Amino acid sequence: MSKDNNAKVHVSTKEERSLSSMMDMGNISLIILGGFMATLGLAAVAVAFTEILDEPINVPNGEVVFQ
Repeated sequence: MSKDNNAKVHVSTKEERSLSSMMDMGNISLIILGGFMATLGLAAVAVAFTEILDEPINVPNGEVVFQ
């Protein structure tokens, strides 16, 4: 590393601050999106499970019972 890089003091400009706040919003929306996807995944599993349970169950006396 050259001495020039070490000597510079970084002052965040207005554009950089707005960019970082936009990045924060992006992270928040990603978290929300992740939660949404997880919820959808759970819903899909629940639907698949109920589809399995909706299969007709044969009872010994011959009647078909839906649980």
